[in-house]
Amino acid sequence: MTSRILWGYKEKPSSSGGFLNWMRSADDATPTFKSARKERHYTKRSMNLSRVVPIKRAAHVYLVQDGKLLLVTERMDDGSIFWGLPGGKADGGESLADAAVRQVKLETGLDVNDLEFVSLLEGEMLSGSKHHHYANFARFTARCSGEIAPTDPEVLGAHWIEVADVMNLVRYGPPPEVEERHPLIWIPTRDFLEGKARAYYPI
Repeated sequence: MTSRILWGYKEKPSSSGGFLNWMRSADDATPTFKSARKERHYTKRSMNLSRVVPIKRAAHVYLVQDGKLLLVTERMDDGSIFWGLPGGKADGGESLADAAVRQVKLETGLDVNDLEFVSLLEGEMLSGSKHHHYANFARFTARCSGEIAPTDPEVLGAHWIEVADVMNLVRYGPPPEVEERHPLIWIPTRDFLEGKARAYYPI
């Protein structure tokens, strides 16, 4: 899996031609295309890819105060409660750092600053399920201010949890088909709480 998969998956036809016109200019023998579907198929085949996988970019923040880590709760599709770090998906064209600030504000009501990078998680997740994707997840630490007041309708609440109790809330079993979360995302959190965080986690 390489970043080229992004181009094959996300490229859209435009008046300027973008990346695909650049490919054509490099090879005069490249045929023209009459449909976006054929264009995407050629791009995929020309890069010798067996398949394409959607990309999910997200950022989450470790907020620690007085020996407690801030976690948010969400109700999953199967009715269960999921505990997770505040943060979420990045918008198109948005940096992971900016996504972290925006998502923490939505999910907790807190303002964060002095963001510092901790780890990157990267690789395919939930293969074989409807949530199969290629993950590009960043983890940060930051300072926070304000009062807890989530505005994200998917968030049930935000809670300061004793560090010693955090890992008791983690699911390690295989996620059900309806669940978009994966237990592997907790490994960097465990390492962070134990002072053993690594900069890169291949999934």
